[in-house]
Amino acid sequence: MKSLLVGALATVIDFTVTAVFLYTFYSREYSNIFAVPFSSFRPPAISVFIMGTLLGWLTAFVLNYILCIFFVYQNGNIGKTRKGFVKFASLAVIGVVITLTCTLIGVSALELNPWLVKLAVTFIVFIFNFFARKRLVFNISLIRDDENTIRL
Repeated sequence: MKSLLVGALATVIDFTVTAVFLYTFYSREYSNIFAVPFSSFRPPAISVFIMGTLLGWLTAFVLNYILCIFFVYQNGNIGKTRKGFVKFASLAVIGVVITLTCTLIGVSALELNPWLVKLAVTFIVFIFNFFARKRLVFNISLIRDDENTIRL
């Protein structure tokens, strides 16, 4: 449940930063900041939408990391190590590659609404991130001290 809450908050931040980015560079295309996701099915340029998506992802990544180590996972101290952060970041990079690939396919090739594509891909990447982080980053059984697992 905590992961779902953090994921929802990160999604709101991601979408907001993307919308602000689009509005900042294409304000003449939108009547106001709140109209960005609704006023046009296609952004002025896919490259601009991708840049906004990357900026939104980066902001959400930082928030997500902080909340995961302090709020979501019982063994959050594991993620505070350099190795834990590298694993967390590596999984996040896989998630952003999935996001960008699906966005390019959905928007450019299939000509779908970029915001609906972003929403669908966010859900898919959330599922991937949850299980990957739980098994590969915040899993106490992966931390070994020679023969014995360290108990935190």
